[in-house]
Amino acid sequence: MAINPEYENEVRLLLKQNKRFEAVRYLQNTLNVSNTDADRLVQAVENEIALEKQQVLNPAAETAKGCGSMVIKVISFGFGFFGVVFILIGIGAYLLFNYIEADAVEVQGHVVDLRPSPNGGDGFAPVIEYEWNGQTKTHQSEVYSSPPDFETGQMVPVYVNPSNPDIVTIIYEETGWIFISVFGGIGAVFIVIAIVLFRFGKKMNRPL
Repeated sequence: MAINPEYENEVRLLLKQNKRFEAVRYLQNTLNVSNTDADRLVQAVENEIALEKQQVLNPAAETAKGCGSMVIKVISFGFGFFGVVFILIGIGAYLLFNYIEADAVEVQGHVVDLRPSPNGGDGFAPVIEYEWNGQTKTHQSEVYSSPPDFETGQMVPVYVNPSNPDIVTIIYEETGWIFISVFGGIGAVFIVIAIVLFRFGKKMNRPL
């Protein structure tokens, strides 16, 4: 059984005022139907109202989901980008260390002095003497640290450029590997976070 729009509007108005009993009584008296039939008609109107509310809310919910998904994906791309950059820095440092070790000649040097930072800082840089073809050469490091990385009299490996023995490189083994591990580890963590966020963003796009 259906009711005409005029009666339906009156029922909607009563339901909006939380007067369901009055809505049932109104239809019962107006349509001259039983209480059960009137209750069913009111229930049908209530179902229509609920469906209309759902149709209004769903687009807004889908829009909110879409915006949230886009934000999460942008954040995931940011983590992914910096993750790749950090890993590339770690790989680059690793390759650089290997290149220096492969291209240069390793000799033993010893720290003869620790010079303070010229700008008044707390750091100290080692002065290292080493032998090359019977000649004693001196290298002043430009890496200042506090506390110092080396002690006076300490023996350290020095990598000498054969074509220009005045150019030497000191590889800070522990610091170098920490540098590689930190950048590589952070990069890997960022990429994992990016993958998790991206997959979560894709799930948010699925319809309700």
